[in-house]
Amino acid sequence: MGLLNFGHPSPDLPAIRAVLLCRRTVIAGIVSMRSVLMVIAALPFILGIHFGNASTLLGQVAMGYSIPDPDKKMSIAYFLANKSVADELGLDDEQRDTIKALLRENGGSLSAIRLKGGAGPKRGLDELKLQFATKRASYEVILDETIDPIQLDRLTQIVYQIERSRIGLGESLSNGFLGKDIGVDANQKTELRTVAEAVEKRSEKAIWDLKYAAIDEVIRELTGSQQEEAKQTLGDPFRFREDMSAARKEHRTKIDSGKIASIPDPASLVAVAGLALNGSIAKELRLTSEQRISIEGMHKNAKGPLPLAEFQVRGSRERELIKNELQKQVDGVFTIEQKSRLPQLAYRVEIERVGVIGSLVDGYLGKILGVDNSQKPLLEKKVEALKSKVSNEIRRIRTAARNEVFSHLPSIQREKANKILGNEFVFLEN
Repeated sequence: MGLLNFGHPSPDLPAIRAVLLCRRTVIAGIVSMRSVLMVIAALPFILGIHFGNASTLLGQVAMGYSIPDPDKKMSIAYFLANKSVADELGLDDEQRDTIKALLRENGGSLSAIRLKGGAGPKRGLDELKLQFATKRASYEVILDETIDPIQLDRLTQIVYQIERSRIGLGESLSNGFLGKDIGVDANQKTELRTVAEAVEKRSEKAIWDLKYAAIDEVIRELTGSQQEEAKQTLGDPFRFREDMSAARKEHRTKIDSGKIASIPDPASLVAVAGLALNGSIAKELRLTSEQRISIEGMHKNAKGPLPLAEFQVRGSRERELIKNELQKQVDGVFTIEQKSRLPQLAYRVEIERVGVIGSLVDGYLGKILGVDNSQKPLLEKKVEALKSKVSNEIRRIRTAARNEVFSHLPSIQREKANKILGNEFVFLEN
């Protein structure tokens, strides 16, 4: 969640199930190949090998919102580069730099080894397998030298919690690694899913209410006129969720030297129109299927995201023509009410993606409210004061929800599940 960068309280379950189905389909397709040559050609994909900059079919799943096997050290090591995980483990600068270097060298993943070149007449399968094994072994040695056993144990617990965060506790118990490792059987799955969905719906609301209250508390540090302007600019609270695919396809939002990437300018309706492709925003705007199709068409015609800075065109004249044409299309797609609400949602998205400080100090929200540098220390102080309070309350809510669901497990499974998960941890997607 955006205020203190606390991740979303509940996942997009249909999208997660689609990814899991895709994974099973891919594996089934490989198994059913009739030609030996096709199997050989597919083997690098099965092994998780990357050639050059190309990503494998299974690698795409691994880089999305899928769940790594907690028993596979190299798979879960990817999360060491996540700031919230690194902070929880207490990684020092040297450890963080080592992990980042490994990820850079291997194209952003440690679960799928990246090799230069590809298979061919001069590069046999045995050689590929040897190079794959050698590189993986060297990475494991570096990892063992970098992360101590206590940190690795806690990382394993965190990965189980990430599974819960991404697919929900009910899905984690019924179809995930957590359920498999505590021995949940087919007769338990339906009840656990039903109970978990009801419990997490309540806990989700509690977490969002907590977040809204914290945002309001920070905004109260602004001047009276700025507070009134913020109320009009942000509109009613809104539960924004990154779409699973969009979160990986788009550049992850960061603040770099005061410049915010991947945040559309709310003052430009053309820029924010691309946000309507997001499922939670489309739902909030109550877009019709015809409107969604029109927006997707504009998105494709722009050869990239609708924000003008992302247009892959040359020349200011062509850029201006595209801008004018898109402006006409956007005006014709949205209703007056939707055009009024969409910029408000864009400011909410900014808060979710860069946090309230990033939004107020370096973002579009701060710009329209007229926040100046003299206000920054007071705002930062307020957020720092809220961090521990909000984080602890989220942990309490999640622990209570987990205990309520686990009460439907036999005592042996309940004790094992609590041991596997460890203390609650607030995970933030980078």
